[in-house]
Amino acid sequence: MRRAELSAALGAGAIMATRMLGLFMVYPLLVPYARSLPGSGAFLAGASLGVYGLTQGLLQIPLGALSDRWGRRRVLALGLVLLLVGSLIAALAHGIVGLLVGRALQGAGAIGSVALASISDRVHEDQRVKAMAVVGAAIGGAFVLALLLGPLVADGFGVSAVFALTAVLALVALVAFVPSMPAQPLPGRVVPLIPSLRGLLARPAVRRADYGIFAQHAAFTLVFVFLPALLVHRWGLAPAASWRFYVPVLLVALLVVGPLIPRLERGRLAEGVLRPAFLVSAVALLVLVFLPGRIALAAAAVAYFAAFTLLEAILPAVLSRRLPPETRGSGMGLYSSAQFLGIFVGGLAGGLLLAWGDRPGLVVAALLLVSSGVVTGRLVEPPSASPRASG
Repeated sequence: MRRAELSAALGAGAIMATRMLGLFMVYPLLVPYARSLPGSGAFLAGASLGVYGLTQGLLQIPLGALSDRWGRRRVLALGLVLLLVGSLIAALAHGIVGLLVGRALQGAGAIGSVALASISDRVHEDQRVKAMAVVGAAIGGAFVLALLLGPLVADGFGVSAVFALTAVLALVALVAFVPSMPAQPLPGRVVPLIPSLRGLLARPAVRRADYGIFAQHAAFTLVFVFLPALLVHRWGLAPAASWRFYVPVLLVALLVVGPLIPRLERGRLAEGVLRPAFLVSAVALLVLVFLPGRIALAAAAVAYFAAFTLLEAILPAVLSRRLPPETRGSGMGLYSSAQFLGIFVGGLAGGLLLAWGDRPGLVVAALLLVSSGVVTGRLVEPPSASPRASG
């Protein structure tokens, strides 16, 4: 990548990583914490993990399209302000209702599509897998740090302090990274939103990529509904000590998958990796379900998180090659909406399945990943084979 392309990837990656650091910190803590709040229960605890995905899913498309008109910088700033306010509400909540409201507002800062579109604006398509890998590495590093930092902060100061720290991180991203993002919208004709979405959804590749990310994140959320209980039962680790498991597992996963990313640039190999990566994820979850013991749990977790990280880099890069510049914000908004609606559905499904133990939920997650492998495995036609978005 040229220096300007690397700078674009690093800027977007810094915003997304700082934002996701705060959101990831509560993942291993939230369901047990939510179940302890007044007025809560299994279903509402699962909903607290997934509800921010609902507002994310509903607002990714409008904010992505708005960024095509207003420019990326203004919309990124708006999203981070909403994240900050929602985090403060969740930090001050004394019952499940306040927590749900705060989580919903956190999700309303739906700027994932805007950050991804800013990369596609400034990075040539032949370098986008590398650029997305930079972002993926930043988010992966944030994920590792979050699963270390979140439990440590919660152990010392309580889960409310984790939400307060998320508000601080949103402020840091707003002040330190947003000013470097493009202020002006891209030159050229802006396609009206409804015809743009209609044209995008007419593309088989767009539908397949969107389903893939939906199922991937529904499964991901299901994993974090049930994995804390598995760590208690098999490793004797309470949520506040779960970093002892997550950090080494995620470091090994990143070491496994990191060297693969640059090689996928050659000959556009990324599309061919989608189906195997989804199937590896599914098999890993089935190992979690059916093979007892610590070693099986650790090995399966490494395989799952390695495949997850690989898919997070590949899917948006593959999709971006099939989007015309004038609808790129809307297209990435549609993609991000599918991603976060998957989180919402996974959280609700997890809440409903908690009463049945961990096996049914993880089997459902594995089946979702198998279906994604089948659907996205057909993302092999060249970008020019897809119909252009109508205007």
